[in-house]
Amino acid sequence: MECWTTRKLNTEQNLPLYRVLADHLRECIRDGKLKTGSRLPSSRELQTTYHLSSSTVEHGVKLLVREGWLLRRPRLGTFINNPENRRPCVQEKLRIKVLFSNIRVEGEHWFRGLFFIEQYLREHHAEFLFERQELEHPTADAFEIMGSCNGVILCGTNPIDLAETLLEHKFPFIMLGAPDRKTPSLKKMDAYIGDDENRMIKAVKALVDMGHRRISAVYAPEGTMYGEELKSGLSKAAQLFHLEDDLQIYPLKEAGVEYGNRIACQILCQEKRPTAILSSDIMLSIGILHAAGKLGFSVPEDFSVLSCGSNLFAEFATPPLTTTGSADSDQNLLACFREMLDRLFDQIHNPDHQCANLVNRNFSITFRSTLICNKQNDIHEIELNTKRKDLAI
Repeated sequence: MECWTTRKLNTEQNLPLYRVLADHLRECIRDGKLKTGSRLPSSRELQTTYHLSSSTVEHGVKLLVREGWLLRRPRLGTFINNPENRRPCVQEKLRIKVLFSNIRVEGEHWFRGLFFIEQYLREHHAEFLFERQELEHPTADAFEIMGSCNGVILCGTNPIDLAETLLEHKFPFIMLGAPDRKTPSLKKMDAYIGDDENRMIKAVKALVDMGHRRISAVYAPEGTMYGEELKSGLSKAAQLFHLEDDLQIYPLKEAGVEYGNRIACQILCQEKRPTAILSSDIMLSIGILHAAGKLGFSVPEDFSVLSCGSNLFAEFATPPLTTTGSADSDQNLLACFREMLDRLFDQIHNPDHQCANLVNRNFSITFRSTLICNKQNDIHEIELNTKRKDLAI
């Protein structure tokens, strides 16, 4: 490689690394360090030289291609473009729509995610368009959406009909969360989804390991792909741990504090109360804690609560909630969001982009005050039960 590579990247700038690389290469072209018509080193060489990831190098090179500094020739490589052929560095600002339709925008997961998305789009000189609306006619709505922006981020349980229409018209979009139902076309989309079936099995296993058998499981939203995955996980856990008569499942149409409060009042007023309640949503869990206090119960002395979701909200609940979530949740969440946003921009600029699902299977339990061993059962007897078939989990 030529001597221009001995220059160090100025990483002290408050800029994303792909732009730092692009600025560096652009300056080398202006200074004549990189000659017109010469071939740019391969992506692998640039990664090694500057200690950058492949996606960072790719985005930096693509920026210079769009500006006209570089020219890509299929099967030959990337070359320094002739100055006479360079386009003016004027580009329309991309408009990216962040769309919620079938869920509320609440919880630490979405607050952190939206803040990161806004920051990412600002760094990429794109306009952030936030929208919360009910999509009663997803196919028709898709055409209005495509006419108002350059790309879409579908958050939560958006209609699969909307996503399929965008896919059919090759319009750039990503999905952060499962759609309202599962179809074969999902595999053809850039979608970040969780292994929610397995998460429910692990959650039930944790309760069983702590001596709980009378368990009530509350999940929402019913009838969605996410809800069906949760339901399937709970059903499999009931069979796996022989809880067919002890695990009671309560599906809800919507997640929220008021729904958690309402269903918990119903559960706790039964003659045979559960020793633990498993909840699929942090807001449901907060509602369950509220109902417990209203009815005169003490958590975890009278019953334990295990929740899926936000660690931040869980820490400030009263008492603090034990949760199942991603290990290293903050770093993992933002890394996954960055990868998905990189994919969106690659869709916009690369007609040959190949879509794929990104599945989050990295779950762990953060123990806090709402989960204790059930002293009514002998945990050692449960662990030694030869009928248990969960050794592979």
